[in-house]
Amino acid sequence: MSIHGAEPSEEWIRFLNGLGELQINRMFVICHSRLSNGVVFPPVLGEFITAVDQRTKTEVEEAYSRFLSKTPQGRAEKWVISNADWNLRRATAGTELDIYTKYLRQADELEKRGNLILAEEELRALPRHTSIAVTDKAREEYSKSGKTHKLSERIERLKKLSQGK
Repeated sequence: MSIHGAEPSEEWIRFLNGLGELQINRMFVICHSRLSNGVVFPPVLGEFITAVDQRTKTEVEEAYSRFLSKTPQGRAEKWVISNADWNLRRATAGTELDIYTKYLRQADELEKRGNLILAEEELRALPRHTSIAVTDKAREEYSKSGKTHKLSERIERLKKLSQGK
């Protein structure tokens, strides 16, 4: 009998039944990492729940090396390359991995909520032979939002002046 009891609790059973292959592999990596660091007790349920959906340090390092070689795997890594490449290339030496980790976690969260949109997916939504650019689409969404630019009033006055001549 262990400190956690002889049988798994109902919470553990529900948690384990809901895991996918990637999450199960992460559980093994987490346990192996703890054992190799001298921690002989497995994580408790709360630790697993928070850690199972986050990439391990090794996974982040592998993703970062793919970022450097421009060979992303998965939607989140592609999103980081298209949205954060410029910032990461100009990061202070020694902080690149931390910044990359921040962007990758942001992408993972967006993907988990179903809000991760890649540039290529946005372009696929446009007709094949279109004169609409992505910037045109962004401008249209901005105008639909009801927000006004600080120069909007001035531009409108200039338009009226030019039409009045």
